[in-house]
Amino acid sequence: MGLITRFYGPNKKGSELTIKDMDDNLYFLQSKGVESVSFSSNTLTLTNPTGGTLTTTINTSQFDTFVTGGTYNNGIITFTNNSGNTFNVTGITTSTNLGDILYVSENGDDNTAEKGNLHKPWRNLYAAKSASTSGDTVYVLPGTWTYDNTNSEGNPYNGQVDTLVNLWKDGVTYYFSPNTKIEFFNETTAGAAMYLFSPESTTGETCTVLGHLEYEQTGLGADTSNGANFFYYNNNSNCDGSTFYAEVKKIISHHCPTLYLEERSVSNPTNLTVISEEEYWDYLGGQTQSGSFYLFRGNGGEANINIYSKYREYRSDRAYAFYVRSNCSNFNLNISGEKAISERQLIRSLSVIGTFNVNIEDVYYGNSYTPFAELGAVMTNYGNGGGEHTVNINANLYDLRENSLTSGLFHFTNNATNVNLNYKGNITTNTSTGNGRFIVTVGTNASNINSNINGDINFVGTGTTTRSLFEGYGTNTKINYSGKISGNFASGIARPRNGSIVNINNSFIESEVDGATSSVFVNNSTSLGTGRLNNSYVRLTNNTNGVVDGEDNNIFINNSTIINLGTGSTISFNTTNNGDLQILNSTLISSYSGATSILYNGTTSVISSNTTVSSPYTITDLKGSIITLTDLTT
Repeated sequence: MGLITRFYGPNKKGSELTIKDMDDNLYFLQSKGVESVSFSSNTLTLTNPTGGTLTTTINTSQFDTFVTGGTYNNGIITFTNNSGNTFNVTGITTSTNLGDILYVSENGDDNTAEKGNLHKPWRNLYAAKSASTSGDTVYVLPGTWTYDNTNSEGNPYNGQVDTLVNLWKDGVTYYFSPNTKIEFFNETTAGAAMYLFSPESTTGETCTVLGHLEYEQTGLGADTSNGANFFYYNNNSNCDGSTFYAEVKKIISHHCPTLYLEERSVSNPTNLTVISEEEYWDYLGGQTQSGSFYLFRGNGGEANINIYSKYREYRSDRAYAFYVRSNCSNFNLNISGEKAISERQLIRSLSVIGTFNVNIEDVYYGNSYTPFAELGAVMTNYGNGGGEHTVNINANLYDLRENSLTSGLFHFTNNATNVNLNYKGNITTNTSTGNGRFIVTVGTNASNINSNINGDINFVGTGTTTRSLFEGYGTNTKINYSGKISGNFASGIARPRNGSIVNINNSFIESEVDGATSSVFVNNSTSLGTGRLNNSYVRLTNNTNGVVDGEDNNIFINNSTIINLGTGSTISFNTTNNGDLQILNSTLISSYSGATSILYNGTTSVISSNTTVSSPYTITDLKGSIITLTDLTT
């Protein structure tokens, strides 16, 4: 029969006991006169009318056991089973109290909405904000919310942005479901500036945005100073520091900046973080706000800005994607992502003290008339009494349009001072048309400029550049380069002048085209500069000029090889008495018959040590020795 799992008392005939085993098989006990059945301490007892008993032991562990109830108290769930026993489950954490959630829906009703009730949501975002308190979450269900401040709508938000639009509230978190969108339309001739989030007049406020919001803003009408739209706007002189954290799906602008921060002289920092899957900017007309996607300006204070977007596309012709200006002091900007397409300048900085960090895997730069990054001056009489402005860029840069640029990819403006640039990545630039691309240029009267470029530079296309790659200018200005330079270029690699220094270190330089001006160092002005070639290999085709032109340059060549495939001199100091030449542990190879390794007709000294040449040389004042090997080949 197996173990007994269920039993039933006397059947309706009163003379049989029905028992089921664990397989639900029925058994009928022929026990005449059995009157009662009892069970105690795992013992089943059958009693007949005369008092006789039949007993058997039951294994109760095989009985069906099931939960009959339970309680919850302070993180512990207590279950009770059908045998009266209990067991506990601990480590339980509670989710957000539904009473802290305010739901918003396109089908909601502000008059009947209830906090914590999904079935009674609000209709308007601002109404939900007004009903919320610090610690609450405003949960926005799928839908589109449009704020139209155009003339055709009667400019309904003029003078009422802070009472009908601005969602900022201290301590409140907004969560946007997938397929949620907010649209701003504003009239640029009559509309007041609108903003979705703007800190209020207190100290240390916080506001958080999470989820999948798609935000888009459009300006309609002529390009005027009115009618701006902003995702985030901070221009409150009474706001002493705040923190804004936003994770969204898309941020799109068809005119002015989406983020505007005008930092004041405050004791607490402003912290701003915006994370998105995609940013897009074009210009359809209307308010430009200095032509930028992000605009940061101010009169001092500390700002910590973190912007991440997986994909960026800036199609506006209004210049700068990131614009930091106007006496920002202690300003720290971090830009990161995977891919960016920029029609014009990605970064422009002016009068800033702080650090910019750019970490974007691949940047496609598409405009031939403006720099990729334009770095300006620090106000030495402001804030902390002057300071440094440092830009660190880690990116592969693809500069693929035709280039007839008058400034470099990295351009230090006239009178720029106290600026450091550190670039690490590869640069691909086009020479199909135009005059080609400067890589680094420093404007006149600049001072205390230090730029470090590390990575390969490749000139693609059918044309040749006539621009110097590195053009220095100014007092205490230094350009350092390490990497490989190849492709179609026929210009001077470096043009140090007016006290500037260009150092080429650990580099491989090889041109694939002929060029009458192919040079390593060149200077056609009377303002003396310094060029250094260290631990490098150079192979250039040159028709007329020196591969190293010492005119108005102090030239130092150390532990390097220079191969000249043209008819000109390898090193030429034949037009000026201004500048010194030092050659140490190097090799100079002139492949053409009649070419001169060193042509020097000046009166200043030439110092050489452990240097080998392959062709005749003319030197009037040599300190050191030069070894000539005529059997060297190219």
